[in-house]
Amino acid sequence: MDFNRVGSWLNVFFNPQTVMVNTADAVIIGGGVTGASITFHLAKLGLKVICVERGYPASGATGKSSAIIRMHYDNEPEVRMAFISLPFFQNWKDIVGM
Repeated sequence: MDFNRVGSWLNVFFNPQTVMVNTADAVIIGGGVTGASITFHLAKLGLKVICVERGYPASGATGKSSAIIRMHYDNEPEVRMAFISLPFFQNWKDIVGM
């Protein structure tokens, strides 16, 4: 994985002064948890990605949510998804770079 590319994605995503580009492999509408995740993972794959957000990251429903990261679910598919995602959160700094 090219962490420099991911780091540059973070700079573009969180820097509103970034110069607009003319082309992209993908344009993601919305910088909430879903849009940010899609943008991050596509950039990790080497795509040139633009994330367009009306306000600032997590300024919509994501920022107003009281949801938390947890491992206690009573729905089997959610239990499996939470378990599979655990290593991602345990290694957040190595994966995300911050």
